[in-house]
Amino acid sequence: MRFLKLVAIVVGLLFAIALTVTISPLAGFALALPVTVVSGFALFRPLPRLGLGSRVFAGVIFIFVGLGNLAFFQDVAERETYLTALRESDPAAYLDELEETDPRRWLRELEALAPERYRAEIERREREAAEAERQRERERAERAVEEARQEAEQAAEAERLAAVQARLREMSERARRQPPPPPAPKRITGAHVGCITKDALEEFRTAAHNNDLRQIRALTSTICTPIKGMEYSVVDRGWMTSRIRVYGNGGSAVLWVISEALKPAK
Repeated sequence: MRFLKLVAIVVGLLFAIALTVTISPLAGFALALPVTVVSGFALFRPLPRLGLGSRVFAGVIFIFVGLGNLAFFQDVAERETYLTALRESDPAAYLDELEETDPRRWLRELEALAPERYRAEIERREREAAEAERQRERERAERAVEEARQEAEQAAEAERLAAVQARLREMSERARRQPPPPPAPKRITGAHVGCITKDALEEFRTAAHNNDLRQIRALTSTICTPIKGMEYSVVDRGWMTSRIRVYGNGGSAVLWVISEALKPAK
């Protein structure tokens, strides 16, 4: 656990100094120098209040953080010396070197050493910025046109849906106001007969039971008649026999029938 804590502190210091150097080499040097001095002092006299109570820990920080970063700053100083000499001897090569390694410093030095080239560079950047702004304006205009088109389509679709819904409501209201269709007429579905009196119906049933064909023909030609397929309405429904009104040829008649004749067909 102590070893992991040591590694975390060292890595954190390295990262902080490296980030500071990236922003400003001078600020990075100012941060690394006291770390090096303090960790070097802790090698001989531990500083527990600063977290440097261990000489091993202080030595690790002194070697990896302090000396490592001081070596880096030495390289930075040597490069700065090289650039200073190059600036005096060959300004063009100096500017080319900076353009690749430090664009911000290059632009500042370009203004001092080559004003015409600097103005041309600024004009180029302004043209690029203006062109980029025009491109953004075109994109904004295209998005506005596309949004307007989509809004128009959505409005047209909403209007179409509203018209359809209104049409459906109208049809529903019209259907609600229309009277219901009359019920389908009832018809006798079986081979039954109807008689003008209840006694005649009983007499026909007796003849049918006895298979008396002569009596059946006599009754169906006088007071009884086949009613299969005829429309009817119930006048008086009974358990065994019922009275119905049958319709046909523009007229109607009340007849007695067996109640079974009124059952719907299966």
